[in-house]
Amino acid sequence: MTQNILYIHGAYASPTTFRHLIEHLPDHRAVFADYDCLTTSVEGVVRHLKATAADNFGGEPYSIVAHSLGGLVALRLAADGEPIERVFTMSTPFGGSQMASLLTLVYFKTPVFADINPQGLTIRGVLASRISAPVRSIVSTSGGSPLMHEANDGVVTVSSQTRLAGPEYHTVEYNHFEVLLADPVIALAQQFLFEAAD
Repeated sequence: MTQNILYIHGAYASPTTFRHLIEHLPDHRAVFADYDCLTTSVEGVVRHLKATAADNFGGEPYSIVAHSLGGLVALRLAADGEPIERVFTMSTPFGGSQMASLLTLVYFKTPVFADINPQGLTIRGVLASRISAPVRSIVSTSGGSPLMHEANDGVVTVSSQTRLAGPEYHTVEYNHFEVLLADPVIALAQQFLFEAAD
C-alpha cells in the first residue's frame, strides 16, 4: 500500500522546503500544505488541511512531516482526531517563543506571533493535547543566535523544542534549516515513517 504523507512547512517558508528530503525517501503519495503565517493562524491552517487531506487521501490514514511552526499544525491535526499514523517533526517550538510575547504587543494582527506566544492559546493547546500517534521530533542545537540567552538553533531554543511530553526526541548538531538537508535526519525520517510502519 502506498504511504500517504502530508508535508507542513514552517513560518515564512514554502513546500519547496522538503524537496531534498523527498528525493531521498522511498516512493509515497506526497501532499503539501501551503500557507502564509502572516495572514493565517495555526487554527486556520488546521481547518484547511483537514479538507486537503480528505480530498487527497480519501479518508485513508496518513503521516505528517513538519518543520518548525508546521510541527504545531501537525500536533493540532493529530489532537483533532485526524487518521494520522505517525508525526515526524523538526525544530518545532512546542514551548513557543518568549520573543513572540513582545512582538504580539506591536504586531497584534499578525497570527504567527500569537501562535508561538508561550501564553497563547495555540501553545497551551498543543502542550495540553493528547496525541495517540507516535511522534518523533528532531531537536536542532547548532547555529545559536546571541539574541536568545539560552541554547538555540538560531531560531528556536532547545528548551522550547523539548517542552512537549511524549515525543521520541533525537538531538542533532544542525541549525534550524540544516536539519532539512542532513543525511542523519533523513535516515531517522525514513526509519520512522517507512521501516517502523511495516
